[in-house]
Amino acid sequence: MSTSRKLFLLVLAAFLFIFAGCSQTDLLPTAPVVTEEEQMFTQGTSGSFSTYYNQPPKTKYIDLRVIDFIESANSTIDIAMFNINRQNVINALIAAKQRGVNVRMVTENDYYTRATFKPFYDQIEAGGIPVVPDIGTALMHHKFIVVDGQKVLTGAYNLTDDQTENDKNMIITINSSQLAGFYLQEFNQMFVDKKFHGQKEHISGSCYVDGCLIEVYFSPKVGALNAMGNAIESADSNIWFDIFTFTSDDISAALIQEYNSGVSVKGTFDKWQAGSRYSEYLPMLNAGIPVKRDTYSGFLHEKIMAIDAYTSKDPIGIIGSFNWTASADNSNDENLLIIHNSFVANSIRGQCVYVYNNWAQ
Repeated sequence: MSTSRKLFLLVLAAFLFIFAGCSQTDLLPTAPVVTEEEQMFTQGTSGSFSTYYNQPPKTKYIDLRVIDFIESANSTIDIAMFNINRQNVINALIAAKQRGVNVRMVTENDYYTRATFKPFYDQIEAGGIPVVPDIGTALMHHKFIVVDGQKVLTGAYNLTDDQTENDKNMIITINSSQLAGFYLQEFNQMFVDKKFHGQKEHISGSCYVDGCLIEVYFSPKVGALNAMGNAIESADSNIWFDIFTFTSDDISAALIQEYNSGVSVKGTFDKWQAGSRYSEYLPMLNAGIPVKRDTYSGFLHEKIMAIDAYTSKDPIGIIGSFNWTASADNSNDENLLIIHNSFVANSIRGQCVYVYNNWAQ
C-alpha cells in the first residue's frame, strides 16, 4: 500500500472517530433534498391531516374519500356545499341518515333552484335531510363537512360529476374538535339562524393540531386576504400555487415583492380565468415570475399555496374554498385555512409542481 493511501486512510479514520459521538441531527441537514419528481403526487395521511387530489380525467377516488368520511360518522354530519349532483355521495348521505346519523345541509340557492340540480336536492330532502339554501345575491361558496363535531373535510371540491372527473381539485381532512367547533359556529349561523354573507357574525380564530398552528377565516370581512398576504411575506425560500380565480392586486403585489427579494415563486393559473381582464396572470408574468396556464380540458379549480415547503422555516399550506378575489374577501361565504404544517405544505407543493411540469404551459 502506498504511503499516500495509508495517510488518506489514517485521516479518514480520525475524521470518523471525531464525529462518531455527534447526534444524527448534527450530521443531517435540517430538510432533505427532494427532487421535483419525488414531490409529485404527495398525498396521504400524517397524524391528524390527510390530503387527496384527483387527476382529470381520472377521479383518483376523490369522491370515494368523501364517502369514507361520511361513512365514518356516528352521530352528526353537517355539510355546507356550493352544489351537489354526485350520485354516490348523495347515496352515502341518505344511507347515513337511514342509520340514524343527524344530517343537515346548507347550499347555494342558485343551484338549489336550478332545473338541472333540483332533482338531486329533491332526493336529499326526500331522504329526510333538511337543506337550507342561502339568502341574498352573494354566494354560499363553502365546501366543507363536519363529522361528529370532531373532524373537518374542506378544500376546493364541489360534490359534482364535473368537479370529480373534469376539473382539478383537492380536499383535506383534519381531526380536531377545536377546529370543528369553528366550522360548526359558521354552519349554525347559516342553518339555524338563516344568516348568510354580511348578516353573519364574523368568525376567525386559531387552534393547534398536532402541535401545529392553524389559522381559520370565514368570509366575508374577516381579513382573509390580509392574513394570506402576511403569510406570503413570511416566505424565505419558495412559494408554489395553483389557483382558479386570482384578481387580488394585493396578493399579486405581495408575490411580486417576494420574487424580487429572491424568493422562488412559481404557479399555475386556470387558463380560462387567466384570460379575464382582471386576472393577475399578465401582471405577474410581466414582473418576470414564471407563471403558467393549465392545459386541462376542465378547470384548474384548486385554490392552494405552499410557502417554504421542504424547509425547516415554518412551512405553510393554504387551502379552502377561497379564491383570491375581493368577492371572496368581502361578499361570499367562504373558508380559508392557513396551516403551519410541513406535511400539508409539502403535499400542496408536490401537487403544484406536478401540475406546473405536466399540465401547464
